[in-house]
Amino acid sequence: MTAIQKSKPVLLCLWLAVACLLGVFAIMDASIATANAGKINPGFSNLQPGIIISPTELQAVLSPGEQLTQTLWITNTGDSPLSISIYEMSGTVRDDGSSFAPVANPLIDLQVQAQAESGGSRRAIISLREQPDLSGAYQITDGVLRVQYVYDRLVQVVSHSQELFQWLELQGAEPQRLWIANAIAATLDAEQLEALAGSPLVGQVSPNRQYPIITNDPSQAMGPELPDIASVQPNSVEWNIAKIRADEAWDTFGVRGQGAVVGIIDTGVMYDHPALVNSYRGNLGGGSFDHNYNWYDFVDGLPEPYDGNGHGTMGAGIVSGDDGEGNQIGVAPGARWIAVRACDDGGGCTYEDLLASLDWMLAPHKLDGSDPDPSKAPDVVLGMWGSFNHCDPAFQASLQALIAANILPVFAAGGGGPGCMTVSNPADLAETLTAGATDQDDLIAPFSARGPGCNGIIKPDVSAPGVDIRTSYLGGGYITTSGTSWSAAHSAGAAAMLFSADPLLSLDQLRGILYTTAVCIDDGQCGGGTCPDPNNVYGHGRIDVFEAVASIIGQVDNIPWLDESPTAGTLEPGESTTISVTFDAAGLEPGTYTGRLDVASDDPLNPHVLVPVTLTVSAPCEPVEITYAGFAPPNPLVDEVIIFTATASGTLPLSYLWDFGDGSTAEGDVATHSFSLPGLHTVSLDVENTCSADQASLEVNVEVILKRILLPIIRR
Repeated sequence: MTAIQKSKPVLLCLWLAVACLLGVFAIMDASIATANAGKINPGFSNLQPGIIISPTELQAVLSPGEQLTQTLWITNTGDSPLSISIYEMSGTVRDDGSSFAPVANPLIDLQVQAQAESGGSRRAIISLREQPDLSGAYQITDGVLRVQYVYDRLVQVVSHSQELFQWLELQGAEPQRLWIANAIAATLDAEQLEALAGSPLVGQVSPNRQYPIITNDPSQAMGPELPDIASVQPNSVEWNIAKIRADEAWDTFGVRGQGAVVGIIDTGVMYDHPALVNSYRGNLGGGSFDHNYNWYDFVDGLPEPYDGNGHGTMGAGIVSGDDGEGNQIGVAPGARWIAVRACDDGGGCTYEDLLASLDWMLAPHKLDGSDPDPSKAPDVVLGMWGSFNHCDPAFQASLQALIAANILPVFAAGGGGPGCMTVSNPADLAETLTAGATDQDDLIAPFSARGPGCNGIIKPDVSAPGVDIRTSYLGGGYITTSGTSWSAAHSAGAAAMLFSADPLLSLDQLRGILYTTAVCIDDGQCGGGTCPDPNNVYGHGRIDVFEAVASIIGQVDNIPWLDESPTAGTLEPGESTTISVTFDAAGLEPGTYTGRLDVASDDPLNPHVLVPVTLTVSAPCEPVEITYAGFAPPNPLVDEVIIFTATASGTLPLSYLWDFGDGSTAEGDVATHSFSLPGLHTVSLDVENTCSADQASLEVNVEVILKRILLPIIRR
């Protein structure tokens, strides 16, 4: 046998071994392919970029002529290249606001007087004469600090009526503070009313009247009973959502209401409805919920969201409803909702519960009533209730407090049409954004109330779909219904979309955008102008959410005090880059300047990310000087509450610190304290700003006579 012949068996064996291995690999590949059939490999399918920006806002405080450069980080967290471009969007200097007008002269409402004289006691609302000056809120650009400021000022003013509150407690009147209006709810008889009539603290005593929910078109009136919903089928994006072009804003700009919160005051909300559960702020995910700060029931004290009528559930659906399965019924599906129940199952809402609900909206608290937190206040408050008491100022102070906190109150015009001057109250007040109802052809609904409003102002402010609206209802179903309540809900959702597009909007700016982008419709039935001027039927016109959002996103402008470098680029997956942002105070007057950087990218989920930018140009610091420090009453008794008040001049902000000499201190320009021991007490006051301080001292002589809590009766 030759050498070559000897090698053939060896080569054959090697060839067979390789073939066997290849066969095994082929079988393994086939098995893997079979096992993975129908699966998507996330590493190689649906490739998308993703954008993360840090920090989420930029702020600088400079003296005139100074410059400061800060760094903006942008990261591509996706798995395909990310293209970015940066644009400037101009802002405005915040306005000064205005202070409140005083409450009218003391008056016992005739209805309250008649009820008391007929015997027994009646629940009433005592509106106090003193009203807070909230004008300082308009100087605050930080939204959370602004709401906190309003809350603190309201609580300070409330403390001035502590002696009256204690007297009501001793009288067994069951007083309840309603601090947003500086009012007290109490159960009063004729003798107590007579005493209150002579008090210099009291501005007005009103009945605890009922305010019904704004019912639907009378031809479709409903109660708590579940309607026949079997025939109501989903239509993906409902006609009314498409009519105001909200869906176009979602798809074009990626704005869906994310980051905005709408507070609903009504009959409650069915929070576990499929179209509402995901947008409820109390939803923690994974089937867990926290109702603290997100829900409160002033009617029955129920610990979780409930709706025995359906009205609130329908409104919530129009604001942000979306079940993810084709029921796109809400204007702002990315917004969150919170709610209070102020109206019972029959749709009746008391004055006291409504004021308490407005309290809660400005500073939501826990289910046990503790720990109010202004930082959890909503951006928009929706009211779908009212009365026919034209120009009634009952809610005016509360609404002004919301506005000072930059919270938009949206109200339904009411179903009193087609007559003129039929807008319900408080929707007829200038403080509210009021909505009338239109149909699929942009025609005003016959039932939609017309203006003018209080003092001849244009009402409604805008109009929105309110006829044949499909929305969420009790039992997890859907219903088609009509009413101006749904027009208001559309408008609240539109406001949430605008706050989502630009969280720094002032209410004047937001209203201006809604008005100027609305589809103007002429109607001279109840007065007003011709287009482009508003009228008392359609207001400024039917809202257009797409145009409104586009006017914000599209406001590419030059901010003279800001510069960025670079302004465009492409990031690979996982790559980060830095943008140098330079603030320049050259040539600027002292004040606060705001704007936005629009970081546009091809991230499909976040095509536009807005970064607020704020430049504060500081004025030369003026030293502090205490101009007044005093206390009342002038001759306090042991354990009597003493109110200390001070004013000072100098560059803001000023910090006030009172030292009462007994180990107790307090902050603020108004403070309260009582001394448990008689004699002469020295109270010191320190006032500071960033560049100086001033001090003052007061001598307080506390008498030993035991205090008697009596409200003096001044007979007329």
